Amino acid sequence: MNKIKDILKYSMGVAIRSFWLLIALFCPIKKNRIMFDSFLGKQYSCNPRAIYEKLCLENDNLEFVWAFKNTDNKNEFLKNNKTVICKYRSLKHYYYMITSACIVYNWKITYDMPVRKKQILIQTWHGGGCYKTAGTGIKANTDFHSRRMVNEISRATYYISSSNYFSEKVIREQNQYKGNILSIGMPRNDVLFKNNQGLKSKIRKELNISDDKYVILYAPTYRETMMNDAFEHIDCGRIKKVIAEKTGKDVVFMYRGHHNSTSGGSSSFDKDVSDYYDMQNLLLISDMLISDYSSSIWDFSFTYRPCLLYTPDLEAYIETRGLDEDIYTWGFPVALSNDELEAGIVNFNVNDFREKMNAHHEKLGSFENGRATEKVCGLIRKRLHIK
Repeated sequence: MNKIKDILKYSMGVAIRSFWLLIALFCPIKKNRIMFDSFLGKQYSCNPRAIYEKLCLENDNLEFVWAFKNTDNKNEFLKNNKTVICKYRSLKHYYYMITSACIVYNWKITYDMPVRKKQILIQTWHGGGCYKTAGTGIKANTDFHSRRMVNEISRATYYISSSNYFSEKVIREQNQYKGNILSIGMPRNDVLFKNNQGLKSKIRKELNISDDKYVILYAPTYRETMMNDAFEHIDCGRIKKVIAEKTGKDVVFMYRGHHNSTSGGSSSFDKDVSDYYDMQNLLLISDMLISDYSSSIWDFSFTYRPCLLYTPDLEAYIETRGLDEDIYTWGFPVALSNDELEAGIVNFNVNDFREKMNAHHEKLGSFENGRATEKVCGLIRKRLHIK
C-alpha cells in the first residue's frame, strides 16, 4: 500500500513539474535572481543562509528569493530589502523556481519542482564527515525511494563537499552524483573558524544566557527509536552536576531536536532550542556538544571544544540506518549509558581530544578552512556575470 501511495504521489509531482515547465516557455529567466531553500522550506539556516548573507554584503545588483513553509516573522532575519519571501509550494514559489538564474539549497529539489537547463543549481548539502549513511547507503530505504533520491540529486550543477572522504563515499557512491564537486568545505562552518566574541555575546543575549555560563548543547539526530521507552534518555541533573564540579561554573543545558523530529526535549532541560532558526549559532555559543551520529559533530570538531557521543541505541541504529565507519574510530568519546557519559566528561582531556580531531580531519581529507562562503559566492558571481 505504501509503495502504491509513493508512486501516485510521485506521478502527481511529475505532472505538476511538467505543467510548470510548459509555463516556463513563456517566462524568461531573470539573470540576477537567486532562490534559496533550506531543508525544504523549514528554516532560514545552514549553508544557504551563509551564502545569502555574504551575497547581500557584496552586491546590490542581485535579487533574492526565499521559500518557507511558514512565512511568519521571517523578515526580521533576512538581510536585504530586495529579498522576496514566498510560501513553499505556492504559485509564487513555482514561478520563482522557473525564473531564477541560480537556486541554492541544502537537501533536494523535489520531483515536483521544475528545473530548466540554463539554471545553475548549487547543492550545498547539510553535513560532512563519515558518520550516518546517506542516500542509497541507508538500509531502511526502498529501491523506489533510493532511485527517486538519486534522480533528484542528479539535477544539481554543483555539489559542495566537506572532505575527500565525503566526496567519494557519500557524493559519488551513496548519492551516485556524477556532476561537478566543489571541494571547498561547508559555508555554514566558516563562522566556527572565527573567534567572534561579539557575535557569541549577541546570540547568548537573544537566548537570555549570560557570557559567564557554561553551555551544553544536546543535539541528537533523528530516529524513531528515541520515541521508545527502551531509549535511555540523558539524566540532565546528573550531567549538569558533574560539569559544574569540573568547571566551577553555572551550567545551562540546551536541547536541540532534529528538524524531522516530532518529539520535544525533556522538561528537565533548561532550554528547548529546537525552534531556533540556525544550528550554527547554537554551536558557536556552546562550550560542549553532546550528540550521536549527527554531522554537527563534524562542524563542532573544528572548534576543538568538548564533544561527546551519547548512543544508547548504537546497535539498533547500525542495524536500521548504518554508519560509514566504525564509531570508535571517529575520535570522539562514545557513551552507551549515563554512567559512561559521566565518565567520559570526568576523564575528558582537551589536548588528547585536539590530537584526535586533527587526525580525524587529516584522515578524511578535510576541505574546511573558513573560506567556503567566499569561494562559492565567487563562483555564483562568475556564472551569473555579476561584477
